[in-house]
Order: sequence, then C-alpha cells, then structure tokens
Amino acid sequence: MLKIFTIKYEEKSESFPDAAMCNFLADKDILRWESNFFERKNEYFWTVLVEYTQLVPSEGGNARKQQENKDEGYKKILSENDWPLFKVLREWRAERSKEEGVPPYIICNNMQLAKVAVTRPLSLNALQAIEGIGKGKTEKYGRDILGIIASHGQQVAEETKEEEPEDG
Repeated sequence: MLKIFTIKYEEKSESFPDAAMCNFLADKDILRWESNFFERKNEYFWTVLVEYTQLVPSEGGNARKQQENKDEGYKKILSENDWPLFKVLREWRAERSKEEGVPPYIICNNMQLAKVAVTRPLSLNALQAIEGIGKGKTEKYGRDILGIIASHGQQVAEETKEEEPEDG
C-alpha cells in the first residue's frame, strides 16, 4: 500500500511535526520511501511517499502491541560487549537522519542496528543478509556502517592494548 504525507514546516518549533506520520507508521512495515521538500507561497513543506504493509497482529494481541514488543526486542539480543557499537550506530543514524530530513527508523530500526552490532558483518553481502537491510539500504548506507564496525573494532583493540599490563 502507498501513503503520501505532506507536512508543513513550523517556524515556532523549527521542525516538521511528524507525529501523525510516526503514529500511522507505528504498526506498519516500511518497504520503501521517498522524500522531497518544496516551497509554495513562502511556506515550506516536506512530502513523504511510503510504501508499506500492515503488520499482522499475533493471536491474542493487536498490531500496536506487537510493534511495541518488536521495538523493545532489540535489547534482548545485545550483550554487554555489543552496546558500545550499538550506541555508535545509533549516533550515526541520528546524524544521517538529520542530514536527510527523515525519521531515524527510516534509515535502520533499532532491531536492525542491534543485529549489526551483534553480527558485525564484514562485507556488504553479509550486511544485506540482515533482515530489513536490503539492496537499497546496503547501497545507500552499507559503506558507512561497515566503516563504523571497522573503526569500532580498531578502537576496542587499542583500548585493550592500553589496559594490558607491561612486562617488566
């Protein structure tokens, strides 16, 4: 299914209020999206076209509750060692979403970032094997994500080396 959102820029908050769009998409699985900005009569707008499917509610629950559980499920798969990389990936995602003017979950949701932090893929093919990270996301964000994984691994190695006692 397709849905188009047109959101007017609010000067008072200096933002595009996207709460209605976020609420609508909360129980949807986003397949793809396109975003554009335009000006009309000295007013600014953000338009977002979203292709989505409806999440199917599990037995005895509704789709919103299922989505809430899915949103929190990423915490269960992260080990203590995965959290630092996960946090760096979230910081990157926040910066990238601001650059692109899109909500962070459009780039990667928390579960996808958690799976990246846990599996630490070393290639674009391995990254693309993560559920929800298809060809489009891999082409657009894959090199950045792999770079973060590589630099995080380098930082950990350097920190470990600094903590090792010297033989003397």
